Amino acid sequence: MEQNKYAYEEEISLRELIEALLKRKKVIALITLVCIVLSGIASFFILDPSYEATSMLRLNGVPVGIEDYTAQITNYEVLSKTIANLNLQEQEIDTESLKKMITINPIEDTNLIEITAKNNDADLAAQIANEIAVNSKAILIPVYEKKLINVNEDIRLIQKTLEASTRELAEASEFIILKKNLVDDPALNALLSQGNMGNGILSIELKSEEMNTRYIEIQRNIFANDLAMINKNEEVANIQTRLESIKQEISGQSPMNTYKESYVASKALPPSSPVSPNKTLNMAIGAVLGLMLGVFWAFFKAYWDNTFAKS
Repeated sequence: MEQNKYAYEEEISLRELIEALLKRKKVIALITLVCIVLSGIASFFILDPSYEATSMLRLNGVPVGIEDYTAQITNYEVLSKTIANLNLQEQEIDTESLKKMITINPIEDTNLIEITAKNNDADLAAQIANEIAVNSKAILIPVYEKKLINVNEDIRLIQKTLEASTRELAEASEFIILKKNLVDDPALNALLSQGNMGNGILSIELKSEEMNTRYIEIQRNIFANDLAMINKNEEVANIQTRLESIKQEISGQSPMNTYKESYVASKALPPSSPVSPNKTLNMAIGAVLGLMLGVFWAFFKAYWDNTFAKS
């Protein structure tokens, strides 16, 4: 009996809820429609459109790990260079605000890095993405400059070793003369003793001329150091060429991708449609929000009528 009572009360409560919604369905629909319209007005006329443009950077054998390179793309030097080249200061864009516009995404298991710029101007978004990609090569300048210092230090050490070896070679003899008495040779001494030779013969001094092994060793060291010097000078020339190509490319004095170890694999193009606001999504959210507000109002109105209107 009691179970039937509870079931009856539950049926009455559910019916009352449905009746409350149906009774105020026009108001619920009106609130929902108003929220949809407001979200549409905000999406189409109030919120500024935002565009994204992405450039692709490829790293080939650069002296910096891809993670380190990625972490430094938005450093102060790169951002400042981008602001100066694009005159972004005229739009009151500083390094902090520019950094917030940029997203860096290294593609896993590749040597590619995506550089995405977001801006209200589609053309400017593409320009920023491309400029960041080129200016990021400035990251390599201090790396190569440090490497150049180390190689030049190696050259100085090799030069000192060469000078010391050259002096030693000038003072050394190509051949050495060995002196030896017959009596010092056991075999000849035994043979002459059997022949009853006199002590005068045994005191005869023998001389022989042999190649100086140290002289040969010094020559080999000089040859090896000369070869090392040639290799180091070539390394210096290669580093200087890379530095020059990076600096010229960043300054705009040479075409893009002059420096082949780090080059723009894909230039960013101005996007044709904005990524935000998402008008459809915003209006759908407005519809859901309006429906929730309408339902809440309907339940609240029913509660108010049943509680206070009867008292």
